[in-house]
Formats: sequence, C-alpha cells, structure tokens
Amino acid sequence: MKRVRRYLAFLLMVLIMSLAIGCTNKESPTSAATTTEKRTYILVKESGITLIDTSALRVAVMDMPKGEISEEEINGILYIREEEKLLRDTYLFLQSKWNNPLFSELFDATQSHMDAVLLLIQKYNLEDPATKTGAGEFINPEIQSLYNIIKEEGSKSDIDGLRAAAIAQEHVVFKLESLLLKTKSEDVELIYEVLAKASRNHLRVLVKALEEKGIEYKPRYLGDEEFKEIISSPIEKE
Repeated sequence: MKRVRRYLAFLLMVLIMSLAIGCTNKESPTSAATTTEKRTYILVKESGITLIDTSALRVAVMDMPKGEISEEEINGILYIREEEKLLRDTYLFLQSKWNNPLFSELFDATQSHMDAVLLLIQKYNLEDPATKTGAGEFINPEIQSLYNIIKEEGSKSDIDGLRAAAIAQEHVVFKLESLLLKTKSEDVELIYEVLAKASRNHLRVLVKALEEKGIEYKPRYLGDEEFKEIISSPIEKE
C-alpha cells in the first residue's frame, strides 16, 4: 500500500512539473511579443526617396500621453507644417517647370511628411496653417520669403532647380535640428526625429543628383563638417 501511495505521489509530482514547464514555454513567446520594438516609421525606396508610414506613426503618437505643450513647441509644430508644405509646393513647381521625375517622387514623399506633422496638429487641436493657403502661399512671412527665393533660383535652369531644391531641403534639416533641441514632449520629438531621417535622405538624393551632373553643392545652413558627415553616410533605413 505504501508503495502504491509513493508511486501515486511520484506521478503527481511529475504531472505538476510537466504543467509548470508547459506554462513557462507558453509564456515565453507572449513575453517576446509584448517586448517593445523600435519602429522606424519610414519607407525607403532604392533611390533613397523616403515616405513616412503615417498609419503606424499615428498609432504611436496617439498612444503617447497628451501633456501640456509649450507655446514654443506649438510655434515649432506650425512652422514645420508650413515648411514641409514649402518643400511640397517647391517640388510641384519644379516638376511642372523642368519635367524631372525626381521632383515628382519627392513631391509624393513630402506629402507624407506633411501628413506626419498633421498628426500633432490634430492631437493638440491646433489651427492648421496649411489649410488656409494655396500652392506657393504661406502664413509665416519667413517661409513665404524663402519660397519666393527658392522659386526664383529654381526657375533659371534644370540644374538650378536641383540646387534650389537642395537648399530648401537643407533648411528643413537645419530647422528640425533646432526644434529637437527645444522640445520636451515625447510625441513631438518622435515626429521630428522621423522627419529628420527622411529629410536627410532627401538631401542626400538631391546632392547626388547634382554630383551626377558635375555640380558640387555647398551648404548654406549646416556647418561644413556636419554636412559632409550627412552626405558621406549611407541612406538611413531605420
């Protein structure tokens, strides 16, 4: 009788251990699945043209806490919304002027950049300046002045069009770097970081296009060392 009891106790112990191991194995994939993965939110073509995955980015931004953002941060959001519009309108104008397919690709990609900034405007119920103006028109006088200069320079020749586009793209990279230093909001910072990656890629694309035509682009806003570091580094894909 004692042997039977011992045998039953042994079987019970084996059963409990088997169940415990089984539970552990089942939990492991779940734990791995719930581990936060770093998302890139950018879709990079072989050419370097970079679109933003606004659907995935929307989920991330809306999941982040909605805190109080400063007046400075609000002004930054509205500024970069119009500056991305400047880029989009510049590419639209240059495409119609020179019929270069590169400008058409950049136009499409930059629309997704504008849409990324719109996520912040919608989240914080801000008044969208981009809905109040037509192509080539801007509320911010600084951006309007920059667009007028870019348009004038880009109208001279197809090469000047590429150079003007590079100037506009470089200015966005420069501005985003400045805004990143001033923001404390996690969601705003995420949008700026994603935009900065895409903008650096487009700067690389434009500088390369100029080089293929035998033209060396000289930076106007970024320091020489920083500019060289960006241009000499590979297209960012994550």
